[in-house]
Amino acid sequence: ALADLFAVRAGLESIALRICIEEGSPELLARLTSFFGAFPDEVPAEREKDYLDEDIAFHRTITEGAQLPLIKEINASFGYILKTYEHGLVRPPVQTLGEHRAIVEAIKRRDAKKAAALLEEHHLRSRAVLRERARTAAPS
Repeated sequence: ALADLFAVRAGLESIALRICIEEGSPELLARLTSFFGAFPDEVPAEREKDYLDEDIAFHRTITEGAQLPLIKEINASFGYILKTYEHGLVRPPVQTLGEHRAIVEAIKRRDAKKAAALLEEHHLRSRAVLRERARTAAPS
């Protein structure tokens, strides 16, 4: 079920990000490009909680920033964003920090299609990890 939530996030958030970039205020775009710069390339273990908090804030800013009432309603009803964080990060910062930074760079360039594609791939990679974990944990 958690893997399915990442598929939902991939679709909804990539569209939301595209709308943020194409229609968002300068303030929203400045906020979106302010994430992940404070972290070193290798996030130390004692900063992983900070990274998790930044990750949640980034994705929440995308979904709220698009100002699409239906996405807000879906998240309010199902809590899909928070459910995907119930067990912490699916993949460690060493795997996701570069992905997040590439998304931020595409936002800085106002390349909505590229940013959306990168965000979609980001979530689908987490989905693949979860599916693999479920496959290897399943009894034969």
